[in-house]
Amino acid sequence: MQKAENCILLIQSMYPSFHRVEKKIADYILENSEEVVTLSISELAKNLEVAESSIVRFCKILHLGGFGELKLNLACRPKEKPVLPFGNVKKDDSTAEILDKVLGASIQVLSETRDFINHKKFGEAVECIRNANKIIFCGMYTSSTIVHDAYMRLYRIGYPVFCFTDPYEAKIAASMLDENCVVLGVSHTGRTKETIETLRLAKENGAKVIALTSFVRSPILDVADISLVICSSASEGVMEAVSSRISHIAVMDALCTCLGISRYEQTTKRIEKNSEIINKMRFE
Repeated sequence: MQKAENCILLIQSMYPSFHRVEKKIADYILENSEEVVTLSISELAKNLEVAESSIVRFCKILHLGGFGELKLNLACRPKEKPVLPFGNVKKDDSTAEILDKVLGASIQVLSETRDFINHKKFGEAVECIRNANKIIFCGMYTSSTIVHDAYMRLYRIGYPVFCFTDPYEAKIAASMLDENCVVLGVSHTGRTKETIETLRLAKENGAKVIALTSFVRSPILDVADISLVICSSASEGVMEAVSSRISHIAVMDALCTCLGISRYEQTTKRIEKNSEIINKMRFE
């Protein structure tokens, strides 16, 4: 049985799509999670100066049965945050402090993604790609390097995979797909217009659509048959965005590893051949 989602991570992921009152409730919960566990819904509403019905609606957005389930979820989470050098880089930080903060941000988002990502949907994505006659990876701009790396990994072990990072080429490729094909689109924000349009076109032609993004409430998920959402901070600063992409790389790495293992004998032989070629290109 799949464990209940960590509502703190869910709030962080959904935060950019909240309206004013929802953000007010979210901010209070994120900053005072231990206190919220001790409050009644009327006490919380009074502290926030919002209606109790607003809190009930907020709980429903998180797919919780009510305020009581929210408190139970919060109470089950670790009381202490992980001791990680995570925070905004300041202009007077030393190089060692900056290194610690950047690495800490990556460690934290990877750890949270491991808890947050839906394992069942991940398994469905693996099966969908494994059984496809044609696989297309699509990622624009900063996501382009992520999909290209995954493309090379699967291409080298014999999967019928293609990679498109140019919007025009991606749409042309999507228009030629059918129900035996799958397209996987990667977008940190989930709002990249060209990627969403490519996925929509692929779906209209019958292809299965997989989306990898950082936020639960994002337009790309409206198009996807299978949604892979990592955990991302509500902030979209440079460090947070880069850390999120590291999680994207890790998820794609896990996908490729699963697909390689599923054809173990074939993969092993191809890796041996690839190694022979690569070794000839290296200095001894």
